[in-house]
Amino acid sequence: MAFYQNKSGWLQLFFVTTGVLVSAAFLCLLPPLQDLENKIQDQYFMIRGPLDVTDSPIVIVEVSQEADEEIPFRYPWPRQVYAKLIENLNRAGARVIAIDLLFDQEDENPANDAAFAEALAEYSNVVLIGGFRRSTDTFSEKTTRVMPARILENAMKNPPGIVDMRRDSDGFIREYPFGANFAGEQLYSFALQTLITAEKADTTTIEINSRSFQFSGHSVPKNRNGFMNINYYGGNRTFEHIGFEKIVDDGDFDTRMEMQAFPINEFSDPEYGLLASGVLENKIVLVGATMPELQDYHPVPFAASGGETIMSGVEIHANALQTILDENFLYDLPRAVAWPVSFLLLFFLAYAVNRLKIIQGVAVTFLILAVTAGAGYILFTQFSMMADILPVLLASVGIFITITTQNYLSEQKEKQRITSMFSSYVSPDLVNRLIEGEEDFKLAGESKHLTVLFSDIANFSKLSEKMPAEKVVAFMNEYLGSMTSIITNEDGTLDKYIGDAVMAFFGAPLSLPEHAVHACRSALLMQKASEELKKSVIFDEDTIQNISFHTRIGINTGAMVVGNMGSGQRFNYTVMGDNVNLGARCEAACKEFGIPIMVTGATKKEADNGEFLFRYLGKLRVIGKQQPVDIYQPVTFKEQSDSEVEEVIQTFEQAVNLYLAGDWKTAARLFEETREKEALINPVSKKKVNPSAFYLNLCRIYIKTPPVEQWDGVIEQSVK
Repeated sequence: MAFYQNKSGWLQLFFVTTGVLVSAAFLCLLPPLQDLENKIQDQYFMIRGPLDVTDSPIVIVEVSQEADEEIPFRYPWPRQVYAKLIENLNRAGARVIAIDLLFDQEDENPANDAAFAEALAEYSNVVLIGGFRRSTDTFSEKTTRVMPARILENAMKNPPGIVDMRRDSDGFIREYPFGANFAGEQLYSFALQTLITAEKADTTTIEINSRSFQFSGHSVPKNRNGFMNINYYGGNRTFEHIGFEKIVDDGDFDTRMEMQAFPINEFSDPEYGLLASGVLENKIVLVGATMPELQDYHPVPFAASGGETIMSGVEIHANALQTILDENFLYDLPRAVAWPVSFLLLFFLAYAVNRLKIIQGVAVTFLILAVTAGAGYILFTQFSMMADILPVLLASVGIFITITTQNYLSEQKEKQRITSMFSSYVSPDLVNRLIEGEEDFKLAGESKHLTVLFSDIANFSKLSEKMPAEKVVAFMNEYLGSMTSIITNEDGTLDKYIGDAVMAFFGAPLSLPEHAVHACRSALLMQKASEELKKSVIFDEDTIQNISFHTRIGINTGAMVVGNMGSGQRFNYTVMGDNVNLGARCEAACKEFGIPIMVTGATKKEADNGEFLFRYLGKLRVIGKQQPVDIYQPVTFKEQSDSEVEEVIQTFEQAVNLYLAGDWKTAARLFEETREKEALINPVSKKKVNPSAFYLNLCRIYIKTPPVEQWDGVIEQSVK
């Protein structure tokens, strides 16, 4: 089988080795193979295991589900609660307090902002966060700063820390940025700004070059992308966590437990309180969200004890900060070392495969694969080096295939024998059937194209106040049971109950081709069931007449991260991402438009199969996003509609288009006409709160006072 027996054999081996290695290197630039390289390096973390953080100065104060249940305010909490947090942490001797929560909007009560600002002005060890929002249009990309509200920014004694983190193509966070320069202002990442504040570093001495970021005696190496490799110390909840509610629970602050049972001051109790224990003395305190509803969980390389590779954003910052504190950096293996060593290893493989029989060649190839993988692990654990081993692995297989194929081609008889052998081993049809028959789904975090649904009961607080507690419980059981049955019958996945609210999604864990259709069908059936509940014996006539009870539903379709998320003690299968937030915003916007159901254009596009009658509502820019979205109302099932309803919808959509075009007088006339017929479309219609009345009011405003800025017709959401 050996064919390199002549004088040119060594030269041929040289060209084969060089060509295959270069080809493998270029192939590894493709995103799927980059993801595979990352996954290989992720396994090094898992094989190495967690690192000891017993002596870590980092403590995480978590905004958790338990905190939300104990603090006697509905989240988002008043800013005075954060003032109390800062005050108590300083009483406990915290070295620095870094809050990974964005306060870019003013509090509804100016006094709360004033209290928070006073705390920021009083203490010089507090770091808040900021970031950047990028939006694109036809001609350019625009970047804007997202900073704390003006009153807070003016009171801050330290610059904000930037929390924008770099994701790899698979969505995982493995690198940490150093900061950004915006409009001539240098801002540092959250972990760096925290450490700069903790050590009171002189920022004028900070030096940034192509290889490192240097400050206050620290020299943080940059990887090839200009970031720091995060050396994860473990999975989610590796660092010490203390509940937010425990920090603010002193003699001046009563938790719900204290209100309902007996006083327990978990912070200031002189015997067992956090203040007396000294656990926060000289600590670097990071404050951040671990409540799943706040959607601050991200895929990371290190799996927690439960197997999920999801970590809270604040703990990612903690891992980056601990990496710097311990100078436990992960370096990229220099290419000047990696390339020559790789070439020599592969050249040896090429020579061996060329000289040996095929079985021996397979054994040598596997040996090289094992040596390469082992060398990568040893470099990682013993020398803190990140080596790209996938090009060598691919090149090893490539060299084996290339040389073996050439040997087979040199002897036609051997080629026929191999072809015959493989044909008798495996049936291509059988393989295809097996592949097509597999249902591929994961319980770990993955990105999928799904549809999410949020529902909420309008005026539920007023409704519950009018009813005895036992009737409230009976109603909620009947209501949630009815809504859940509809969702599950439509192959949806119930995510969670949040009080009277229901969150569900369609398309995972099992694939559902028409998930948007199932979501819209569920919404209409849920609305109908909600109306039927009004006739229930649970309600008395006076309650029904005085309170407008109905269900609001928001739906959006798009890419989302789905999987098991939470802590090692408690987690659930849920979704997160911008498209999830957009679905929640649509549910809130129903109140503003006075409609029961709102879906985005993405959902309408995928669900518009002729089954539903949609009404176009215009363009909406939801809170927290720059780009507007088209919004629609699923009015009813097409087979249940009539010509009068369709005529009203047609007139309304004509008026919306006139409104968008800036013809407010004509639009107002048509909206006046449709306003009187809104009851045909909206089962929850009110004279002053419906889409026609909403737009009619805007038209009248713009007729009297035309907008100065360029008109785009986008509705700015004002209801959370």
